[in-house]
Amino acid sequence: MGDVLMRREDVLVEVRDKTLARVGTITAKYLRLTSTLRHNNVGEWKITLPGKHPMVPYLSEHGSGIIVTLLGRTRFSGPTARPSRKANRENPDGTFTFKGKTDDILLADARAYPSPSIADPGAQTASNDTRTGDVETLMREYVAQNITYQAPAGRVAGFRSYIRVEAANQNRGPIATKSPRFQNLLELLNELGTLGTLGFQIVQRGDFLMFEVLDVRDVSGLVRFDIVNGTLISEEVEESPPSLTRAIVAGQGEGVGRTIIQRTTAGSVAAEGDWGRVIEEFVDQRDTDVLAELQQSGDEKLIEGGLTATSVKVVPADDTTMLYGRDWNEGDVVAVVVNGQETRTTVTASSWIVSDEAVIVGAAIGDVTGFDKDSALVKRVDDIGQRTEKLERTAEVSTDEIQWGQIGGKPTTFMPSAHTTAWGDITGEPATFAPSAHSHAWGEVTDKPATFAPSAHNHVGSDVTDLTAIIAAAVAEAVAEAAPAGTIVATGRGAAPAGWLMAQGASVSRTTYADLFEAIGTAYGAGDGSTTFNVPNFGSRVPVGAASSITQLNALGKMGGEVDHVLTEAEMPAHRHNTYGGQNGSSPTITTSGTQWAKFIGNTQYNLGDGDPTMSAKGGSAAHNNMQPYVVVNYLIKT
Repeated sequence: MGDVLMRREDVLVEVRDKTLARVGTITAKYLRLTSTLRHNNVGEWKITLPGKHPMVPYLSEHGSGIIVTLLGRTRFSGPTARPSRKANRENPDGTFTFKGKTDDILLADARAYPSPSIADPGAQTASNDTRTGDVETLMREYVAQNITYQAPAGRVAGFRSYIRVEAANQNRGPIATKSPRFQNLLELLNELGTLGTLGFQIVQRGDFLMFEVLDVRDVSGLVRFDIVNGTLISEEVEESPPSLTRAIVAGQGEGVGRTIIQRTTAGSVAAEGDWGRVIEEFVDQRDTDVLAELQQSGDEKLIEGGLTATSVKVVPADDTTMLYGRDWNEGDVVAVVVNGQETRTTVTASSWIVSDEAVIVGAAIGDVTGFDKDSALVKRVDDIGQRTEKLERTAEVSTDEIQWGQIGGKPTTFMPSAHTTAWGDITGEPATFAPSAHSHAWGEVTDKPATFAPSAHNHVGSDVTDLTAIIAAAVAEAVAEAAPAGTIVATGRGAAPAGWLMAQGASVSRTTYADLFEAIGTAYGAGDGSTTFNVPNFGSRVPVGAASSITQLNALGKMGGEVDHVLTEAEMPAHRHNTYGGQNGSSPTITTSGTQWAKFIGNTQYNLGDGDPTMSAKGGSAAHNNMQPYVVVNYLIKT
């Protein structure tokens, strides 16, 4: 982290309510603020206040937030996420701590719909929202049509009603094509930003939350961090091999029917020569089969991780010629001199500490996840989450539910260094734990296993290059066993994830869904009779078990039943309507003599006149509800 000394008076913190109205400020006297801002990602902040501070009631309200201005420019804003209070006998008023996120969280909360003009995820009319254009235009369109007032009313709620896209479009970045299908909006924008060398953010300007596309500036000619020339107080440097040198990109389809290509760059090929390693990464891009998009996906991965990674934590000296917020910001390219060699690299994050003494703003340059276990864990969890999300399997099986015993091909021995040692043979804790390029002190690792020897295969630490791939493979294997093709499940989802189809009677390809066709054949419909077949249709229906002894239930795919039903005469219970009776009955009766009809009450006769007695009609012949108590869900079928 790098430090630039400023005064607390240089920082203005305003408190807002859930309508974005400014309700007050936190003066420098009481300001205790820490924050981390990240390039093209969600940042976080924390403020501590005494219990009697006038802003405590406002920040305690759900939906509140802050707006932070540094040196006259709004740097970030965001909602409160976790208020907490501590009090004791000496301090009965307590101390309140408010934690929150930057407004970029609104991007991470959203999905890019296949048909963004339709609010209902279950009524999407397109498989993907495919767009081609310059990177900035794509970024602006995906945001505008998914989470601003340009989106359908059903998707615009809460803070989304205040989001606006800045008016000026400079059409920056190369021409690109994207085809999201419920992709996380922040992830989609990050991919585009990487491809177009652009930044983005959501920040409060006036009464609105503005989505802004930012230039990634090259200020390396002005900002040069060098411990020798006095612009750095200290430095911490780490170099690591690329995360991949060859991207293997797979498009749509299954098995040998999938389109698979390989992408490299001059830099990734050079890195193979430098490190002596060929590092292949599989990129699952099953939402498209367009060659240009597959190539683009591979190139994005190589831009992110296809070069030797230089990670630096620097502590800049207080220098007015290299002032944070004016001369350099997150996302800018700066020069850093490491071991006498100058490197141009990106400022990936900044961290602020506003205390009694000063304002300290630190800089992280390059990927610094190897420096501390918390940020490394966040990156690892993000990677696992994105890979697992692409699998989009059933909710019953997740990475949290996979037990170690379910994972096949596990090493009996675990060698974080060049020596082979069975885990159970280790009697003392090693000084470091570094099976990959990142090192951590063993004392930093919590929940260490007592033993680590679950199978019969031996691998050195350098062989275990991607734990997430092992986990993803285990998840896929477990899901395949738990839910073979043809499995039907109920779901609360509005759309089918990858590997599943909505069970709503659609006609689908016998070739594309060969496993499913093999499992169910034409039991639910023959499609066009040659190239397609039908999946079951559970629209307005519930499943019932097959029974060979009951005609209506003796074959898969049979359908019956009614939502409403009108009783026929034959279905009514047998009964009688009497129109005559004895003269001396205790109740009124009607009798006749010839054509003369009379009513007797007791022994008294009352003549009614000639003709047949008539009886008033009852009932309306309306249909009755024929349904049991119900809750509406969707049904999925495994492909």
